[in-house]
Order: sequence, then structure tokens, then C-alpha cells
Amino acid sequence: MTCDIQGRKRILADTDQSNQIRIIITGDFCLHKRIEELCLAEKYEKIYNDVLPMLKDKDISITNLECPLTTDGDPIKKVGPHLIAHPNCVGAITYGGFDIVTLANNHILDYGKNGLKNTLQILEEAGIHTVGAGENLDDASKPLYIKIKNRKIAILNFAEHEFSIAGEDQPGVNPLDIVVSYYQIRKAKKNADIVLVIIHGGIEHYHLPSPRMVMIYRFFADLGVSAILGHHSHCFSGYEIYNGVPIFYGLGNFVFDRKDMDDAWYEGCCIQLTITNDNVGALAFFPYYQCRNEPGLFLMDEEERLKFLRKIEDSPRIIQNASLLKEHWIKFCDSKKADYLSVLLTLNKIQKQMLKGDILTNLILKEKKLLRLLNLLKCEAHRDVMIEIIENTVLQKD
Repeated sequence: MTCDIQGRKRILADTDQSNQIRIIITGDFCLHKRIEELCLAEKYEKIYNDVLPMLKDKDISITNLECPLTTDGDPIKKVGPHLIAHPNCVGAITYGGFDIVTLANNHILDYGKNGLKNTLQILEEAGIHTVGAGENLDDASKPLYIKIKNRKIAILNFAEHEFSIAGEDQPGVNPLDIVVSYYQIRKAKKNADIVLVIIHGGIEHYHLPSPRMVMIYRFFADLGVSAILGHHSHCFSGYEIYNGVPIFYGLGNFVFDRKDMDDAWYEGCCIQLTITNDNVGALAFFPYYQCRNEPGLFLMDEEERLKFLRKIEDSPRIIQNASLLKEHWIKFCDSKKADYLSVLLTLNKIQKQMLKGDILTNLILKEKKLLRLLNLLKCEAHRDVMIEIIENTVLQKD
């Protein structure tokens, strides 16, 4: 299947349109920096520009809120930036017509229990449904059920394990766990006509999924999920139609203001799913630029859109060829060799640079040390112990 000039893809034949459900889904929405300034000035139209009509042409729309909306809370212990936006920024979400925000991501707990609690309260008061986060693991793992056009839709939201995961008595987000997620999907299937799975995961700035991601997402598709959509990579990370189920491994940023990034950071793609007879009957792609030169969203012109669609059309060919996907994955991992090994082996800056240049690599990377490290990482039993030790050590430092 190939996209036509509008970026649409037919999967099933169209039937009575009155029975169709159109769902818009976007990637990461971070309301900070220049976007926050526009929000506080209530200049929402400057955020959405010519993208707004497309967002409003739907039955349901979903975005991923990538930062807490709070003036309260303390930064949690983590690596990476702490993201935050003023509570009044919720006006931008409602102005965009979003009905649902997914919260299972690696930043929604950046300002702790109070930050998440404030965010949930603000969204509820604004009439926006949420899924993927809660005051504890049981609360965070609850699916969101929406009834529309006599159909019941279940939305499940998972995030890979970083610093935001909920515990039995701890606030946070719903973790991606292939066993637990399996039971959540099975239960949702019994209680709904349509199940959508939205996952926050993958490798940042990588334009394809890892082989592990492909295996897990296809497994979820085999369980009867209608569509699977991912974000977190900050670039479009490929898609495929697997046994009739559309799987998007990364939609790119929706709105995420940051300077001096590569071109892919400023590109994104909204997806419109058209549900027909409990299956996805058609897809529509809406590529745009965001915060490239000025804050906000701008649809690509005809030439830019066609170029973007041609670029992403190559991804199914790679993803559906296991050998080719592995080849791309090995090449990417090799490009990150110095970054990862310098952390794992506690190398200094000079040693890291030497590793990047393959200078004295054999002296820096001792085989026995690497084998010991590999065993700790690969063996499930050792990895369990290692994680428990490090987590408890961090907690003891409080």
C-alpha cells in the first residue's frame, strides 16, 4: 500500500460513514519555553496556526502531555531534564480540541506526587480525560473507556521504565511489562469493541524501532488490538501494517520547543484513524513543522508533505525485513558505543574521546570486564539484583 497525495492509506473498503469513528492522535506535547509564553498570553491561535482545522475534524483527539502542569512539587531524583509548565497552559490543550491526554511518559512525574496530583486535577476540571498515570500502580493501569456512536473504545497507555513508574503505594505511570500488559489488553478486549494501545518508548532520535519493540508491538497486535501508536523518540520512527493492524513506532514531536536540534526534531506527523466495523478502515497522515523558526505548528506545503511521505514510506520495507532492521539497529548502536560504554565503565572524558576515535580501544575495553558486565545485563536474575541494589542505594541517600 502507498500513500496518495493527501497522505491517506486505505486498509479496508469504506462503508457507511455515519458509523465511522475518526480519531486524531499526536506525539509529545510539551508546553514550556516560548509555547508557555504564548499560553500565558492566551495566544493559542499562534500555537496551532493552520493545523487547528485538521485537529478539530474528528470524533476523538488524543495527545501526549509531556510535562506536569503545576507550580507545586519538588524535582525528583533522575537523570535528564525536569520539564514543567504553568497550570494555565491547560487552555492550549482545550483550545486544540483535545478530548484525551496520555500521561504514561518519562516526564509527567518530574515534580513528584504534588506535580502529578495538580496535573490530574487541572485536566479533570478542564473536562479532559486522562489515561496512563495515577496515585498508585492500580490507578495508573486503569484503561480509559469512551463510548461513541454506539461503540465502546478502550485506550491503554504504557511507558517504558525510567523514573516515572508507579508503585503499589507510589504515584506514577503505567509501566510497559509484556506479561502485565498482556492481561490488561485481554481484559480491555472483553469490555470494549475497540482497543487502542499508546506506548511511550523507544530510542530517542532513532528513525526506526528496535527489534525488541517490533516483537512486543506485534504481539499486542496479535492479541486483537485495533491500532498501536508510539511516541518518545522525538522523530518519526517508522510504521507498518501488521496483519491489518497499523503500528506506529514513533510519531515525532507534536509541540516541543528546543533550540539547535537536528531537522527531524522539528518535523512531526498527526495520524487520523478511521474506525470501521471495529477495525481501522483508513489512515490519514498530516505532517507539519513545529517550533522550527518560530513557536507553534505549521502544516507542510505540498512539496514538503510529499517529500516527508516518501521518506516515511520506506520504513515498512525495513521493519518487515528482520535482517535489514537488524543491520540498521547494529549500525545505530555502533554510533552510540562511546556514549554508553563510557557510562557503564565510568570512563573519563579523555578515555571517551579515545573510544570514539578507536584509539587504544583494547586497552580501555578489557574483555573480562565486558563479559562480566554483559552477564549482569543479559541474565534476568542478575539484572533483578542489580536494579534492586541501585534503587535501594539511591533511596538510602535521601
